[in-house]
Amino acid sequence: REVHVVTFEGAGPYSLLDHILIQPQNPIDLVRRCAARLRLDLDQVVRVSGESVDVPPLVSVRALLEHYVDIGNVANRTFLEGMAAMATDRKQAEELDSLASDMLPGNQYAKISQKDIFSVVDALERFPSVPVTLSHLVSNVPTVVPRYYSICSSPLVAPSRPQVCFVLDTWTSPISGRVFKGLASNHLANLPPGSHVFGKISKGVLVLPEDPATPLVGVALGSGIGVLRGIVSDREAKRRGGGAVSKVLLYYGIRHRDKDYVFKDDLERWQRDGLVDVVLSCSHDQKEFITPATRVLEDVSRVARVFDDGGTYVYCGLGGSVPGIIEDAVRDALCEHRHVSDYIASEYVTQLKGKDRFLVEAYLKDADVENWLKEVSIRKGGRAEVEEAVPVAAQNANAKMFCFQCEQTFLGKGCTTVGVCGKSPELSAMMDLLVHRLKVLSWFLHHTRLVQVRIAADATLQGVDKSVLEEDAEANRFSLEGMFATLTNVNFDTARFVGYNTRVKELTRRAKGRYEEACRAVGEKPKVCPVAVEVNGETEGMGAQDMEDLFVRKGREVGVLGRFKSTKNDALVGLQEMLVYGLKGVCAYADHAYMFKYENAKIYEFLHEALAFLLGREARDVDKVLGMLMRCGECNLTTMDLLHNANATLGTQSPTQVPIKPVAGKCILVSGHDLMLLEQLVQQCSGKAVNVYTHGEMLPAHGYPKLRAYNNLVAHFGVGWQRQGVEFPHFPGSILMTTNCLTPPKDDYRGRLFTAGAVGWPHIPHVPGTDFAAVINRAMELPGFAETDREFSYGVVTAFPRVGSYSVGFGSETVISVADKVLEAVKKGDITRFYVIGGCDGYEGERSYFTDLARNLPPTSVVLTAGCGKYRVNHLEYATIGDTGIPRLLDMGQCNDSYSAVLIASALSKALNCTVHDLPVS
Repeated sequence: REVHVVTFEGAGPYSLLDHILIQPQNPIDLVRRCAARLRLDLDQVVRVSGESVDVPPLVSVRALLEHYVDIGNVANRTFLEGMAAMATDRKQAEELDSLASDMLPGNQYAKISQKDIFSVVDALERFPSVPVTLSHLVSNVPTVVPRYYSICSSPLVAPSRPQVCFVLDTWTSPISGRVFKGLASNHLANLPPGSHVFGKISKGVLVLPEDPATPLVGVALGSGIGVLRGIVSDREAKRRGGGAVSKVLLYYGIRHRDKDYVFKDDLERWQRDGLVDVVLSCSHDQKEFITPATRVLEDVSRVARVFDDGGTYVYCGLGGSVPGIIEDAVRDALCEHRHVSDYIASEYVTQLKGKDRFLVEAYLKDADVENWLKEVSIRKGGRAEVEEAVPVAAQNANAKMFCFQCEQTFLGKGCTTVGVCGKSPELSAMMDLLVHRLKVLSWFLHHTRLVQVRIAADATLQGVDKSVLEEDAEANRFSLEGMFATLTNVNFDTARFVGYNTRVKELTRRAKGRYEEACRAVGEKPKVCPVAVEVNGETEGMGAQDMEDLFVRKGREVGVLGRFKSTKNDALVGLQEMLVYGLKGVCAYADHAYMFKYENAKIYEFLHEALAFLLGREARDVDKVLGMLMRCGECNLTTMDLLHNANATLGTQSPTQVPIKPVAGKCILVSGHDLMLLEQLVQQCSGKAVNVYTHGEMLPAHGYPKLRAYNNLVAHFGVGWQRQGVEFPHFPGSILMTTNCLTPPKDDYRGRLFTAGAVGWPHIPHVPGTDFAAVINRAMELPGFAETDREFSYGVVTAFPRVGSYSVGFGSETVISVADKVLEAVKKGDITRFYVIGGCDGYEGERSYFTDLARNLPPTSVVLTAGCGKYRVNHLEYATIGDTGIPRLLDMGQCNDSYSAVLIASALSKALNCTVHDLPVS
């Protein structure tokens, strides 16, 4: 590429980092083409009037087209629309109208304006039937805009003789092969020595430290080196005058070293003289695209030390997304050097900007490079410039919290004042902190496993102390409960989260020690965790409130909103959070299985690997995050299989009818999902004349033979989780929440509410293990149901009408056991399609879509349901499948029993000799 350095003689006094404002002019050949199209004499003088037109009142056509009207600019849609209205040729009018109005992808206007050169003059020549006049041009085409050029010289070296450095912009159209040259750069490049230009000195925008001894890290791209050249030249002159100056750390990005190394002689001389340390990045000299951002990340300590020593950052080069990419690299360097979070490093950079210690001078972008870098930026976690979308961080700049992990989230975007679920901003921050600290704990656990794998595979290391190979069972278990506790509607108790955040630090300290011990055992140097590791006693001597305040403050530093702000790529952070929420689901199911003492080492291994992954730089690569998400799905299947087998210790689900009516006597209501806790409670109630009722997703418990065998598990009360605030006041006994979904308790029943497992609410009694004596004793104190109670007194709504009983117990084993009948029904046409309708349904009564769908399905349909979504359909009356006696509505169980649908689909695909995707399943 052509690089030009132009000296302006006699331009007058200027200061370091000032600009020169140049008025360019259109090339004479373009001017002649335009005048010919308008049938005008270039020497003709015309009168121009109008308040909005910044043109002399009397001017020649030549001067008007050369200096004022930007006839080389792209013809915009508005201009084309005006031409369409004036066209006298019908076909040309239609084509112009299409160019102006068609917004569909791949439209013709996009092709000719982005891939070819389509200037105002080109448009006029392409459509000759449009009777455009000079008056139309002056009124509808923008005027030529002056261009700013950064001065690349020092007034101490060249007073009154400022210099500018620029690249001659050229671009060849891939369609027509025509060569386009930038207006201003082409104008300056073609001026012979001694020519006059219209211009003036303009005050610069950068404010350098007054003391030239202040450390400086500079980043220059292409001709942006001019600004840094001026700075170093100025420092050289000051040093000659006896002043103290610091060496500039300069990251210089060019395409090719042998073609584009501008000011090479100056820079090499200054490097020898100790004025500058040049770090080159030549993007096109090798296969890998290397930029100054690459070099900054290879030079973390030196970059960070400039700021540690009170230094300043200066960027000069391409605009658009490029300055942000370099800024991201500097922020990453600070994160790695100081072991702090993205949020803290981002806040530090913001402070530097406010103190004029982070300076950016960006100029018009090179479209080719800009588009490539934007693509890289989006995929690698940089800035995604989507003009139509307002970034999440900007939308929620004044938010007290930010949580969008569930379908309840406010307006479908995020809870910012208080959670729709009832979560406070303080609790939200402590949850964010816990997740962050679990990532740190996981990093050490994962890297310890990597060393353990090496030990196990290397025969020379078999003598290593066996304790190094032991799993940290407590850390594994805590990882499940900690992640599970942060799920929606599980735990709202801030005191419990103070405990969680304290305990995770203790476990991390132990895990860090074990990792270092394992590394010593194999003679390896331990790797450094990507973020700061807090293992010291941060809460010693603190009271409960002070500890809570500390954790809230730290949680806001590492929370999701801070990551949106620092990462500046909403799509990437959304995918990262999707992985976090997927892991929370895995942990919930694994926690349930653990209650039955069922574990799978692969689940712990993936959980810690994935959480550790989110701390590292690889998590800024969209492809790698997507890959980890797919693996999370695989792990979830493994986990559901584990839970499926754990629940099977209660027997294989089998069909039964569950009564929906009260039984006289003392009573306890159990909600949630934990079948093991339910069994423990039912056992402890036996012989004490206390009846147990299920609620919400505990309904499928009646399908398990071992639970059904207990005479005191008598019935089901209510519908889905979302109705508990309406239904619980009508239950005359104690209430136990074993897992989600807990909603804010009302005064009507909070005095008889208990939590267990990961569930919690402030000042609500919690059962830490499986001793439910307190729950039972409270039930004995309460009235229970009377002999006269014939039905439950809670109100009903249209969305959830009252029924006499629910049919449950159609797990995969039950359905597969009658596969021959099902297959025969498919062949006979009695079954044409299976519909899986389930999940965790919302609470709005008007959300009747799934009810309406199920009600209007053809009689040859079979509905499989699971989760709280079942209450949208399980009140509907269905016939049986042909003459098989099998119901058309099959309740497979809890939300995790959607795994049964997977097993059923797999079995059907094998029997029908087709893929799962070919099955008649929706």
